[in-house]
Amino acid sequence: MADTQKPDAPAADDKQKRKPFHEEFTEKIVAQLEAGTAPWLRPWHPGSANLAPHNPASGTVYKGVNRLNLSMSGYGDPRWMTFRQAKTEGYSIKEGSKSEPVVFYQWTKEETLRDEKGKPVLDKDGNEQKFTIQLDKPILRFARVFNGEQIVGIPPMQLTEKSFDWNPVEKGESILAASGANIKHDQSNRAFYRMRDDSIHLPPRENFEDAGKYYGTALHELGHWTRHPNRLNRESGPFGSEQYAREELRAEIASWMLAQDTGIPHEPGQHAAYVQSWITAVKNDPFEIQRACRDAEQIRDYLLGLERKKELGIEAPEAMPMPELAEEIAARSLPEDMESKRRIAGGP
Repeated sequence: MADTQKPDAPAADDKQKRKPFHEEFTEKIVAQLEAGTAPWLRPWHPGSANLAPHNPASGTVYKGVNRLNLSMSGYGDPRWMTFRQAKTEGYSIKEGSKSEPVVFYQWTKEETLRDEKGKPVLDKDGNEQKFTIQLDKPILRFARVFNGEQIVGIPPMQLTEKSFDWNPVEKGESILAASGANIKHDQSNRAFYRMRDDSIHLPPRENFEDAGKYYGTALHELGHWTRHPNRLNRESGPFGSEQYAREELRAEIASWMLAQDTGIPHEPGQHAAYVQSWITAVKNDPFEIQRACRDAEQIRDYLLGLERKKELGIEAPEAMPMPELAEEIAARSLPEDMESKRRIAGGP
């Protein structure tokens, strides 16, 4: 076993032939969607070792596309480390092991403010004034990591019978309550978020087979609730449109992330009808899955942030637009209602 070089270091010719990461990742996602094995399509329940991928050396919990990509690797160990980190810890990498890429995305870029003649605008100190733009396609940087199952000498995972420090059902109720969302239990077999009056509509709790299915559905719709202009300001479209499918993809990945982080059961069965539209969306735009993962992580962070503020006794303002989008939000009219047509109780 050689510790002097990375076990899977590719030759220069291989690097030249390799497809860009976003194309490889999109192909992997499409294949798993077609097979019904994408992480957010697999149900799971508390007690399973379904922790978010993380790096025990740096303390990093991987987010967005990295969380999804590492979760798709097929390993049961959620721990990942670089070759150098493993060596520093006194471990070694199994011979022939293949690493996985970790991608760092830069979604914004700083530009120089220019006047009508194209000359830089200076501040009072003579420095060029800058402004930040949102990028439609991110700038990428890479690292490569190995799974705990590939690392010789790493201590076994410390798993207990209770994987979380809270009752998952109570956690679901806590997240819903902290949001302050207007939730109405006035449907017989549908669940949807209505933009027009900023409300979530669900069947009565007793219509659900178990608490996990109720909270999974409610948190999925709470994900849609975050798209309001006064929250995360995402666009959607009418039922059946590609924009609609993209929003469903974001809400579903976000609900999977919340389940992974909190222990709330994840029951994706009622969302299977969207698989083909998701496949179409990511095939049409190879960067779509990256944007979906980024937005899903923002949904997850936003909802858990509201809960944390409530725990700390911090009063959240009624409207919380993202600062960089404030002017755009003020000028934009509300999109069409995001009303799900799926049946969630008493039907197929």
